[in-house]
Amino acid sequence: MPNEVQIYNKLLQEFGDTLENASKDTQNNQYMTQCRKQVVNFDSFKEHVTEKLNLSGYPYSCDVLYRYCTNEWFLIEFKNGKLESENTNKGFVPKSNEFYDVIRKFLESLLLLTEELDQSIKIFRNSITFILVYNEQNNPFLNVTDSITKLGHKSEPLPMSYLNEILPNDKFNVSYFDQLYAKKTFVCSKEFFEKEFIAKYL
Repeated sequence: MPNEVQIYNKLLQEFGDTLENASKDTQNNQYMTQCRKQVVNFDSFKEHVTEKLNLSGYPYSCDVLYRYCTNEWFLIEFKNGKLESENTNKGFVPKSNEFYDVIRKFLESLLLLTEELDQSIKIFRNSITFILVYNEQNNPFLNVTDSITKLGHKSEPLPMSYLNEILPNDKFNVSYFDQLYAKKTFVCSKEFFEKEFIAKYL
């Protein structure tokens, strides 16, 4: 039976793409990053599963699957457009429809992945991180400027656990996935993703 590395490499072979292409907002013909690192285009994988099972509709899915090293998997969703927001007692937060779309993309991606790996959900409780990347220019209500400076300008990659601890606050409230369906979940701006994640981990 293939192990996780073999399965990921197979997915890369069949559905490999650059992070740049996988981050494309086709509606506006814009990219969220110019990084050329090879990742799994999870939307392409989803389309393959849909055809294989002859489904009448498409499951929801994240944009990217990336395996960094042993016990470090990432599901990444890019949100380039303007997210609808509403003013609550917690400040401006995404509207419920945006929130549930994000939840559904993560959970259905996780289910597709567990089936492909022939594993139960518990394998990802200590190994998968969900990242939601938004365009700060289109969504100023989500901006958290002070978090970007906390890493400084270190030349060597920091432990992933430390990176997780200092990322911006989660206004999508997806952090309740932590220790339940994922090791860690977080929301960050496109700028932060470029400077602190891509530059040090891809």
